[in-house]
Parts: sequence; structure tokens; C-alpha cells
Amino acid sequence: SAGAPAPKTQDTPEPFRLRVNNALYGPVEISTDRGSHWLLVARVLRPATQTAPGAQSRLPEVQRSSDEGLAFGVGAGMIVRILPDNPLNRKDKAAILLNVPKTFALFKDFMPPVGSPIQQVLSGNSAVPIPTGYAPSEGDTILITAQRTLLPGDKIDAYAKDAADVYRETVLSRLRAKGKKPLSGILEITGRLAQGEEPKAVTFIVDGVMKGITNTPPFTLKCDTRDWANGEHLVEIRALDAGGAVLTKAKQLIYVQNPPT
Repeated sequence: SAGAPAPKTQDTPEPFRLRVNNALYGPVEISTDRGSHWLLVARVLRPATQTAPGAQSRLPEVQRSSDEGLAFGVGAGMIVRILPDNPLNRKDKAAILLNVPKTFALFKDFMPPVGSPIQQVLSGNSAVPIPTGYAPSEGDTILITAQRTLLPGDKIDAYAKDAADVYRETVLSRLRAKGKKPLSGILEITGRLAQGEEPKAVTFIVDGVMKGITNTPPFTLKCDTRDWANGEHLVEIRALDAGGAVLTKAKQLIYVQNPPT
């Protein structure tokens, strides 16, 4: 007997965009309004460091897409994958591994379908097609624009918000499991350096934006988290030599939750 009819794809032009920063703790974000606003739905646990053979098209586009993950072509017959973190996927050096499982909405609903174009976001937020022969580098931002979706057109915004809400609740659950609480008020950040390391300066970066620099030990910065949006933030500390080159760097995710003012 005939099976159930296949679901029809929506005709909504560009139903959503997926933006992935290929760096440790890099944000994975969804936009349903052509990039005006972004919702945090995951973080990168391990960036991709190489490409792998497997592209079926020469175009920079999604080659395969399912709840198991996504593979996109970068030209010359090579691909990069976006996968949930697990022991098997960790063997794949051409995979960007995310900190949410395939049961999350990101993999169920927001993996752009085959044929979706791939771009690289440059400084100034301009985007260009992935160049032929591209190899992933630390900190690259990949933009994937979905051309269609199985999601109901009038539900896309709500589903994206729900994905962000679930991720936020998961982060809070992980904090509670470790006996920790969200941060609030004044946050004091100190650069803990390796023994014998004598940098000329230490910089403090929050969500990719420079927040301060100091050349005075113990290299501490005080921030008023009430100026930040409630939610997860990435703090990066970089120790610099006299020429401004990075000696060492460290990253940490924090969760801020201040009461309404």
C-alpha cells in the first residue's frame, strides 16, 4: 500500500540562516530575519582543522544534511562537516563538533538542506562564497543560507526561539549540576598565567569585543555585568609580548543573570 505523502517544503524565500564560528566555544546562531537578529543555539566544542574528500558538486553548498549532521563542499572535491560531539565524530578532523546532541532542534529542524549556499563572513560582516581550495582556520565564521525548509512558514520564528530557550536551559542545568550559579553584578577577571610567563600586557575580550587591557600585575579587569545581556558569554584572555604578539590565551564560558532594573 502507498505510504504517507512526503511533507512539502515551504516556499518561504530564505527561511533561516545558520552562522557557525569555527573556534573553541565559537557561537552557533540562527537568524530568521535575514541576519538582523541572531539566536544562540549551540557552541563549538572542537573546530575543524582540515577538509576531507567527498563533495559531489564543485559549488560551495550543502552536500548532505540530516539529523546526523551536515557536510558542505569547499571546492576541489573536498568537504567540511558540522556534527554533534560524540566519541566517533571526534575522530573526524574535518568536522566542526557542536555541544548539543542530534536530538536538539538545531539538528532536527535547522540543518540547511542540500543545495544551500555556503559563505565565509569577513571583517565588517560582509560575506563571500567559500573560495575553491578553502581550508578551515581557527576563528573562521561560516554562513549557510537555507533555501527551503520543512518547517511551517508561520512557525519558523517560534521554533528558532524555542531552540534558543532549550539551549539556555541546558546551560543552566549544567551549571546547577556542577554546584554553580549564574554570575551577576561586578565580575572580576584575572589572567592566570603560566609560571615564568612575563607578558607585557594582557587583554580581555568578551564575545569577540575588546573590553580592556592592562600591563600591571596581577592583570585584573573589573566588569559590570549589568551592562551585558543576560545569558551565556565567552571571555577570552590573551597574554601579549612587547611586540603585541600573543604568548598564550585562555577561554571560558560564563553565564550572566542579573535581576531586572
